[in-house]
Amino acid sequence: VEGLPGVAHTLLWDDRRTRWPSLAASLWRARRGNFDVALDLQGLAKAGLFLRASKATRRITGDGARRIARWSSTERVNEDEPLHARLYYLRRAAALDIAPDATERYFPRVPVTAIHRRFADEFLARAGVGPGHTVIGLNLGAAHAVKQWPPARFARLADALLREDPSARVVIFGSGAEKPLLELFETELALCEAERGRVTTPHDDAPLFPFDDEEVRPGAAWRGRVVVTVGRLNLMQLAAMGERCDAFVTADTGPMHIMAAVGAPVVALFGPTHIARTGPVQKPGAALIRVLDAHDYSTENKPPMEAIAVE
Repeated sequence: VEGLPGVAHTLLWDDRRTRWPSLAASLWRARRGNFDVALDLQGLAKAGLFLRASKATRRITGDGARRIARWSSTERVNEDEPLHARLYYLRRAAALDIAPDATERYFPRVPVTAIHRRFADEFLARAGVGPGHTVIGLNLGAAHAVKQWPPARFARLADALLREDPSARVVIFGSGAEKPLLELFETELALCEAERGRVTTPHDDAPLFPFDDEEVRPGAAWRGRVVVTVGRLNLMQLAAMGERCDAFVTADTGPMHIMAAVGAPVVALFGPTHIARTGPVQKPGAALIRVLDAHDYSTENKPPMEAIAVE
């Protein structure tokens, strides 16, 4: 949210590295913030802690919020019908008398700047990706394993796309914690080449590490046509790279929403989560979004992501 117009300050709780000390410090900062209004969009228990700590005169959440969030609020917005999360958020914000046509006016956006776009251009240029190439982004991870499409499927998809389109360049996205998924992806991609009787060796024309540093590292297979960014981008750089993608394939995860927010063409893969609740938001005038639902390919009540085939 840093960089969005109207944001004066962000109060961050680092719940990964210094969880409890950071929580205590953040709650203390919230308590000293002299807030008039606290608006809880998520409705989670931890959000309720910040509602209470803010001491705001108006503390707004929704009927669907967790118990602590409800107890900490002074106002609750009626939520008696199932809606997309975006519409829930706008309904809660409506208590602040925002525009009555908010659902038509306000869509998710990311404050990508010229600096971020220049980074994306230089990153791809260093990897040998130019204006004449078709850039396909593959996002390997998701917060929960049940929402992940298998890395081997991503590898088979990459192999098929690279074989079908000589101009295709595949960019692999993921967080630093998802490097094990990258290893599985690269292993399967190498197997795809071996199955066709061609195994990449160091004697190929394109070197394994064509750069002086490892800022951009191509995958072991399909040298020069697969660019790995796993663990090397922050969220704003990810958004800028998404603007350069001709397609972005991802499961239900944060980068999916970022790419939809920047208007990139998205293919979203869904299994256990509800598309109507957390699916990508189609913005007016943006590239089309295609959602593939595992329920359409399986008779199971809770179909696994593997139900979605490469084809």
